Amino acid sequence: MKKTTIKDIAYLAIYFALILILSLVPFLGLIQVFSVSINLLTIIIVIATFHLGLRGSLFSALFVGIGSFISALVYGKALFIFADIAIIPRFLLGLVSYFIYLAFRKKVNVISIFINTFVTVLSNSILVTGMLFIHHSIVKIDFIQNFIVWISLIWINVLVEVIVLPILSILLFKFIKFLHNKRVEELKNSSNIYY
Repeated sequence: MKKTTIKDIAYLAIYFALILILSLVPFLGLIQVFSVSINLLTIIIVIATFHLGLRGSLFSALFVGIGSFISALVYGKALFIFADIAIIPRFLLGLVSYFIYLAFRKKVNVISIFINTFVTVLSNSILVTGMLFIHHSIVKIDFIQNFIVWISLIWINVLVEVIVLPILSILLFKFIKFLHNKRVEELKNSSNIYY
């Protein structure tokens, strides 16, 4: 793995600031349309993965989890005040995004970014829902009256996110490809380390 530079730390700080802004400003990172909410933070993980590789993927995913946790504390979103539901699935999401990136890193195109975003968004929902089941089976979540009905309603939200966010990634394709190509060029110029 490449040695961490000041530039990497600055990029990670920018991602963290962006994630905190999107997490804490109402209706910016979580767009509410009727009963469906579209979480834009997931696409930041994809961008950071193509930009900074494993380091960007893991840290941005961790930042999304921390941002979700802080947002839950500030706004009283009772579901995400549990660190196991807010942080752990998002960190694992960084691994998922990176492994998909590894499969496509030689040929970064619209399809590879679309697939990465699609699988990352779907994995976010699966991991968070799975962690909800685990948490609810160990410690009941009292404010959820009918857990099965509530979980089934989540998948309506997932369907909308799985459609909207990959389309957004197509719109951001040139930007993501620019960041990726710039990073690859920097790595090739700095040493013979395989990215």
